[in-house]
Amino acid sequence: MCRLEGKASQEREVYPLCELSRLLVNYGDMWFYRHQQLGLDKCNCIRGIAIEFYGGDEMKEKILIVDDQFGIRILLNEVLQKEGYRTYQAANGIQALEIVKEDTPDLVLLDMKIPGMDGIEILKRMKVIDENIRVIIMTAYGELDMIQEVKNLGALTHFAKPFDIDDIRAAVKKHLPIKSSS
Repeated sequence: MCRLEGKASQEREVYPLCELSRLLVNYGDMWFYRHQQLGLDKCNCIRGIAIEFYGGDEMKEKILIVDDQFGIRILLNEVLQKEGYRTYQAANGIQALEIVKEDTPDLVLLDMKIPGMDGIEILKRMKVIDENIRVIIMTAYGELDMIQEVKNLGALTHFAKPFDIDDIRAAVKKHLPIKSSS
């Protein structure tokens, strides 16, 4: 267990370390990078991540980004967080399925070509966990049969890589509008 001081301690005093380690997987690298210039050490960064996580993000719409390419995950993460969404990242199918089970994302951006478990298999397993899960497919391949199969499995739409980030942003807003907090 890890005790945190400040705002978060008033809401929840004790955070299980497994939750903090999951937060670090989803938020850690970006958070550390952004706050290095402020001179925060890792303990304060972890504290900040927990405060951000427990201090109001519960109401944000959740998006899971599944792509084995780090750069694409980071790009989509940055863009979607700026739009007001809470984001999760997974580099493979096992991570993605774990996040779907634990955090029930409202929308998934799923790459089709992922080593180990491909996008079709990930989508099928996600549908077993949550038959109503909403998924947007991303692929660098224009295989019409594969695109039709994922649409038959319930994918909302697909984007070919390289994609226009504004097109992704518009599709996400269409399929997952941000609710007003008032």
